Amino acid sequence: MLITRRLEFDAGHRIPDHKSQCRHLHGHRYAIEITLSGSVIDKAGDAANGAVAHVGLTADAPQATIKAYPNSPARENALVILIKSYDAMGMKDLRDDTERVMRANFPNSRYFKPDAGDADKPWWKFW
Repeated sequence: MLITRRLEFDAGHRIPDHKSQCRHLHGHRYAIEITLSGSVIDKAGDAANGAVAHVGLTADAPQATIKAYPNSPARENALVILIKSYDAMGMKDLRDDTERVMRANFPNSRYFKPDAGDADKPWWKFW
């Protein structure tokens, strides 16, 4: 079985000394598609019956994001979206791997700074 999730987000920027439109504040829409594959568990009476087992990514999405858009200001946001998606799907190993990639590339990310009163929540559960 294949499961594909498409995540879209917007990001804005400007490059003050650029010679074209980029010197003006503008935005872009980005999309990430993640495809997972695995077999369906067929164990009547088991809590996992009907779930997808041995789920694996068909591509290394976090690393692909960093490589495909090396100068994009949206890379940090893309990694946060991946981390939240993996967590929502219960894919803790992939969530933790993606967080490792994010911490290596964005060690001073605002997402790592806990808000007052949110100390009991993981940094990536920011809403």
